[in-house]
Amino acid sequence: MTGANINKQNLVDGSICAIIIMFTVWAEWMIVRV
Repeated sequence: MTGANINKQNLVDGSICAIIIMFTVWAEWMIVRV
């Protein structure tokens, strides 16, 4: 059960990192576009 919790936490952390990266790229693209 501990391993499952660690994997789930890693999945959440990975999703948050992906969202931050996507938002950063989108923000930079919007700034360049304007």
